[in-house]
Parts: sequence; structure tokens; C-alpha cells
Amino acid sequence: MWGALTSIREGEANVAVSCGNTGALMALAMICLRRAPGVSRPAIAILWPSRNPQQFNVMLDVGADVRANAEDLLKYALMGVSYSGAAFGLERPRVGLLNVGTEEHKGREELRSAHELIAAASASNRFEFVGFVEGLDIPSTRLDVIVTDGFTGNVALKTAEGTAQPDRGLAARRVQVLAALAHRDAVRAHVARAAAAANRSAARQRRRFSRSERYSGQVARFGRFNGSRGCHRTCLQAVQPAIPRKTLRARCIRRRGKVKLKTASRKMLKTPNRSVPSC
Repeated sequence: MWGALTSIREGEANVAVSCGNTGALMALAMICLRRAPGVSRPAIAILWPSRNPQQFNVMLDVGADVRANAEDLLKYALMGVSYSGAAFGLERPRVGLLNVGTEEHKGREELRSAHELIAAASASNRFEFVGFVEGLDIPSTRLDVIVTDGFTGNVALKTAEGTAQPDRGLAARRVQVLAALAHRDAVRAHVARAAAAANRSAARQRRRFSRSERYSGQVARFGRFNGSRGCHRTCLQAVQPAIPRKTLRARCIRRRGKVKLKTASRKMLKTPNRSVPSC
């Protein structure tokens, strides 16, 4: 780390890349490179993937200092504007201050004070201040620079990393759960189809029995109108196969039993080849 930072200080390199401890790198950078004039507290900036044309938004601070007052947040905004202009060539970056809501009366006192300071400095420093933003605006196209304190920024960063990091064990468990649900749904669908088929069969049986009972009742009533007793079963065997209910009822009401059942049954059957047993 120290050799890389020394190379930047002596002009031998423009960028230092380190995979070591962030706190150690920050401390060595303050010793070796010193702070820029006017900067009391350094900030750690990250490139957050976004839907902007440059594909990234600049967010700072994400952990250098857990506390920041209004003046520190203003300096974070200026550093973010300078970085976005140098890295992405943005002539007028859009700056947002991270808060719990977009309304100006929300948030802590230092956030409301920083809102006023950043808004006043936007005209003279060539950037556009969009006001308070929420967490859902971090990857959006609404802004280019997100300003926050180190505590809030670090929590947001670690949350995004944990969400994006794949968990193979969790993925395997999700696949097992989905497979179990699919099997359960298949079993339920099979049972439902079997029950529906059984219900249809039972309904056909009920319709068949109710049709027979309906014809049987009509012939029995006709037999009572005719005054003949004891012949309903024999007559039912002859007239049951195809007698509409309305036709039989109309004939029964019109004739009132004045015609013999044998003659009436032959007229209603309309089948000359079928012989009707005598009553």
C-alpha cells in the first residue's frame, strides 16, 4: 500500500489499486498524500450501477467517517461533482442528498442544514441539486451523485452486496421447495380431475334415474286417471323408452282418463313395430 501511494505522490502512477484493508489504506493515504485544501474529512466514494448513460452513479461517503455535519456533506457533494466530471465527463452533474423522504422537513437537523448549503452552492459550482432522495433513487436516472454520511452509506453498500451475492445453498433449497410445490400442485390437479370425472358420472346416473322416475310417475298418474290398477309396471315397460314429459302431461290433462291406456300409449309412442301389452 505504501509503495503504491508513494508512486502516486512522486508522479510515477495515477491510480493505486489495493485489495487490502480499507481503513489501513485510508490512513496511509492521509499520511502519504495529505488532504486537499479545504477538506477536513476525506470520504470513500463508490460507483453504484445505474440506468444512466454512464452506467454508474457516484455515492459518497460509504464508510470513511460514520458522522458528518452539514459542512462535511457540502464538501462531499463538491468532491462527488469533481469526480463525476473527471471520470464521466459530466458538465453539470445532478446531486441528491440521501434521506428518509423527499420532503424538505424530514430528516435530522444536519441534513436539513446541508440541504440549504448544497442548494445555495449549486449555482456557483456548476451542478444541479435535486434535493432529498431515497434509497430507491440510488440506481435511478434521477441523479448522478448521492451524498450521505459514512454510516448510512456503508449500510446501503453492504445491503446491496449481500443481496447481489449468490448463495448456492439458498438457491438449492429454493429449487427443492419449488419442486415440492410443483409436485403438490400436480397431485392436487390429478385429484381434482378424478373428482370431476366421478362427479360427472354420478350426475349422469342421477339424470338417468330421475328420467325413469319422471316417466314412471306420469304413466302411474295416467293409469290412475284411466281407472286401471295393477298394470303400471307392464305399461311402463312399453312407454318408458322415449316419451317427452310435456307431451305425456298434456295428453293426460286433455284426455282425463277417458281413453284407454292401450290406445293412448300407442298414439304417444308413434312406433308401429312396438307392441303394447294390454292392460
